[in-house]
Amino acid sequence: MRYRGYGLQIDSELEIIGAQPISAVSGVRSDIQIAYGLTEIGKGATAHGPYRRLGDQILLDAADVGQFLCIGGEKIIINPAHGSSPDKCAELLIATALPALLWMRGAFVVHAAAALLLGRGQAIAITGASGVGKSTVLAQLARAGAAVVGDDSITIASDGEGVSASGLPGSYFLANGESAERRRIDVPLCQQSPRANLGALFILERQPVPAAPRFERLQGVAAFEALLRSRHRPRVPHAMGLDIGMFDLCTFLCRTLPIYLWHRVDGEPILSADEYAALDYSISEKCA
Repeated sequence: MRYRGYGLQIDSELEIIGAQPISAVSGVRSDIQIAYGLTEIGKGATAHGPYRRLGDQILLDAADVGQFLCIGGEKIIINPAHGSSPDKCAELLIATALPALLWMRGAFVVHAAAALLLGRGQAIAITGASGVGKSTVLAQLARAGAAVVGDDSITIASDGEGVSASGLPGSYFLANGESAERRRIDVPLCQQSPRANLGALFILERQPVPAAPRFERLQGVAAFEALLRSRHRPRVPHAMGLDIGMFDLCTFLCRTLPIYLWHRVDGEPILSADEYAALDYSISEKCA
């Protein structure tokens, strides 16, 4: 099956949750190939947390799910563990293996959701710690008519002048009551935006006591450090020796992209009129 995701064409034997299915064109090679097979990495591989790296290969070993071998930024080979299901493999593929491969390709991968606001030509990205409510905010924006760019992870790229974001726009996941499982929400095609100009980035933080939401513009070192903390699977670029180039891009993004802390009451699902106004203003400020 051929998909579009993160601005790339991907051929995969396993479902890529949230990617857009597209028709393969004869003679046109995909950017990434994902297939089942043997996952062997040679002797001398160095360990970096859950990853092992040797040359242009990185191996992710998740004992209860399987092994994922990322090769040269172009291929992922999946070797499922005994008893593992395709659903578990698909979840780990989009949560970890695919972001690792994107880093290997030179992308800047952020642990964030992103949405193109209704009536605006630019998107916002919402990052923050796991469980802080990024997908909840994304769902609220989608219900208000925003187009989904991606959930959980997006890539940010620059052409030297502007900044764009791309991801897997076809679905997002929300908490399912008290259960640890999350339910998948499919996004109508008319509300999917596979790539969008990025107008601002927000770092979502829980506000422990009831109070009005607050926004705080970050500058300089504070913005730079916040952007670094927003990276998704940051051990991969470190393992690949990509830190210097990544720091250069972070410096450019901090000069180009407004970055805010967004304090919200813990567990508050509904966006207020003031929050919508602040999100809209952040893009207006950049465009001014």
